[in-house]
Amino acid sequence: MHMFGFDRLSIEYLTSTPFLVGFVLVVLLGLAVFVYYRTNPPVSPLARTLLGTLRVIALMALFLSLFETVVGFSRKYERLPRVSVLVDRSGSMDKEEDGRTRQSRADSLLHSDDFDRLEQVADVSTYYFAGNLSSNSLNIQPDRTALGDVLHDLSARELAEPADYWLLLSDGRSNSGREPQEVAKSLGSPVFAVDLAINVGKLDVGLTDLDFNPIMFVGQKSQIKVNLDWQNAVGRTIQVELRDSTRIADSKRFNIELEGGKGDVTLDYTPTKPGQRILEVNIPPLDGEESTDNNHRSFSVKILKSRLNVLIVTSHPDYDVSFVKRFLDRSDKYDVELRVLGEKAGNMGGHFPQSQAELNRFDLTVLHDPNPKELQPYANIIKSYLKDRGGSLWVIMGE
Repeated sequence: MHMFGFDRLSIEYLTSTPFLVGFVLVVLLGLAVFVYYRTNPPVSPLARTLLGTLRVIALMALFLSLFETVVGFSRKYERLPRVSVLVDRSGSMDKEEDGRTRQSRADSLLHSDDFDRLEQVADVSTYYFAGNLSSNSLNIQPDRTALGDVLHDLSARELAEPADYWLLLSDGRSNSGREPQEVAKSLGSPVFAVDLAINVGKLDVGLTDLDFNPIMFVGQKSQIKVNLDWQNAVGRTIQVELRDSTRIADSKRFNIELEGGKGDVTLDYTPTKPGQRILEVNIPPLDGEESTDNNHRSFSVKILKSRLNVLIVTSHPDYDVSFVKRFLDRSDKYDVELRVLGEKAGNMGGHFPQSQAELNRFDLTVLHDPNPKELQPYANIIKSYLKDRGGSLWVIMGE
């Protein structure tokens, strides 16, 4: 049935006693006609017809519900297939091969007759990518290629209305972020890739990802795992260096035994002073290497003192204080000092830091059930401790 755009229209009844319900309906309809055919006192034909019609409509509505009527229909909507085109705008696309850059090949394809025909039969959306994904080619970060992140980002953007197909125009080089093959396994749209590189057989070694803890401690060794990939480098030995400013903090040699593949190297780093540091992993270029843009990666880490000094001050030590102190003592990150104020402190007796220098020695001060009047003489050094020194203050209970 094709009417008003409907492809299928069906009416079904779910009642278990359709014949009984139908018989009662017929009887009541006949009774309604009989009652309004002649009325006492008589009414005008117009009023009789109107009242009878209303009674019939009410009965029909009642019995439609008793029949448990289900009306089903379907409609078909036609739309153009959606195609998302991802165009590589990373720095490696500027490489010239056989007199043309990879970028020029991509531009030629986008302006070809075949692409014009595609836009006539499909709803095409064009995106540009390198280190990020954008619908504007001017907002691209060309210094790296994060193909895995780009695929993941586009999948999230199209979560509500995924494209039917993805067309990927790239030289296939990804040196940052997620592994493209792993992301591709979870995609809902098929990806058709067009390789724009010609000289894919040249030697190349690159960094694909770094795995590290962004928080480190002075004097404690941390590890940075470096993921590598290479092509046509069998028999080569590469040097993977970790640089802290101009100093080489660690260096490892990696022997390549396969023509192409992936591997990893673990570098060690022991911070010497706290603060924010910019580190760099670098692979010195090999002779004849196709590109060195993917041979280095910078990253930031925050370095803290090896152990933080914690002061706990209380006038009424109880199980809360014992729990906090025991919890901090169990970690190797804190040096904890407990000071109990008052006359009944015993051998744990102490006093609140009397000078700015004494209080500034602690990274964290914990006040358990403090009396504001007793702390009033130290208001200025506490304010300076928080504002100038950057200390932290916890208050447990208290007014």
